[in-house]
Amino acid sequence: MQRNYNKLFIDFPDESEVWVYSADRFLIDQEVELLSNQLTEFTQSWETHGKPLKADYAILDNVFILLVTDSLYHKASGCSIDSSVRVLKKMGQEMGINFFNRLQLVVQKNETIKHVPYHELENYTEWSVADTTIKTLAEFKTRFFTPVKESEFSRK
Repeated sequence: MQRNYNKLFIDFPDESEVWVYSADRFLIDQEVELLSNQLTEFTQSWETHGKPLKADYAILDNVFILLVTDSLYHKASGCSIDSSVRVLKKMGQEMGINFFNRLQLVVQKNETIKHVPYHELENYTEWSVADTTIKTLAEFKTRFFTPVKESEFSRK
């Protein structure tokens, strides 16, 4: 099953910047609620050089956090991106979650989603892998989950 993410972020242009963070484990509902409260507060106050960012977030499949900013409104600066990383690291530390382990990938096949160590990806060639390196909303909508055989990760 290919998930349809086109209903997310409908008030943002396809050129919007996207950052994807993958939790090192599946989140429980209470964690999703806590993260949602903190991310709502953060995105509503997120700024770049004193100017507000038009920003939003989504928590998907109890494993991904997506942050999005409308770069046509104001482009996120390095300092504002750093502030989002600090917030996610702090939340992760408080909850015992690592959002920055890039050697652990998330794969899906039909209705099944699971974590897979990078070095075991070759065993999942019939699956799709989440591409956490995407940069724009258009990329997110069209190729967030990519067949492993066609992904950047398979080109070791």
